[in-house]
Amino acid sequence: MYAVQVFGGDKAKLRKTDNLKNEVAGLEAAVQAAAQEYDRVKLRNTQVWLHTDPRIHVRLSVHTIIKITACFLLLHMLCCQQGAADASA
Repeated sequence: MYAVQVFGGDKAKLRKTDNLKNEVAGLEAAVQAAAQEYDRVKLRNTQVWLHTDPRIHVRLSVHTIIKITACFLLLHMLCCQQGAADASA
């Protein structure tokens, strides 16, 4: 029994507090379920990764490096154009 009930406190606040506690408990359960799902997927991905041909890993790494480099070059070009536009203004 809450002190609020004994001393005649605000029932709306008590109800709101209980609702918030229930919501927090639900969110904590959702976070725990999401963490378990993440671990399950991570384990599965690791198993698949370990059983694939190493040449595929190299190919994926090269493609990833090419994509990242292209993004940096594009970003650099955009920044240079912006800097030139600011300097001429």
